[in-house]
Amino acid sequence: MNQVRVEIIATGKGFESPGVRSFETVIKELFQSAQIEVQVAIYLISPSAIDLVQFLGDRASRGIRVTIILNSLKETCSSVRQILLNFSRTLGDLFRVYSFKERFGTDLHAKVVVVDRKKAIIGSSNFSWGGMVENHEMGVMVEGYPAWQIATLLDNLVDELSSA
Repeated sequence: MNQVRVEIIATGKGFESPGVRSFETVIKELFQSAQIEVQVAIYLISPSAIDLVQFLGDRASRGIRVTIILNSLKETCSSVRQILLNFSRTLGDLFRVYSFKERFGTDLHAKVVVVDRKKAIIGSSNFSWGGMVENHEMGVMVEGYPAWQIATLLDNLVDELSSA
């Protein structure tokens, strides 16, 4: 049977504790470990997280499929939006970006990262300075079958977004 592993992750001075790693550390490790695909569903990517977007672009240029579902591409800072669209244009199907709000008229408030359908982070942190460093954020990283289930939910969402 597929073993499930859960790790608590957090950001913020009040949550610092032995054995609790930060969102930024865990996300970067997951991105680095990706061999097949990275899926991200996120409310916000701010300019302070451009390094994460650049890293995903680098992963895609090495053949790893990257799918990003943003709440609103239109409402994303122009510098971040430009980088996302440039990667999407130059890398094609290896780097796909979807805008949720423009399609459904409601907000996507999820903050989810899935790597290779094996590991997933679900938490409160956006891709921003506050979310990665300053705010008090909490989440879990799961390994095993739940990560595959989360990836499937994101696949279904992409199917809906693609049918627009």
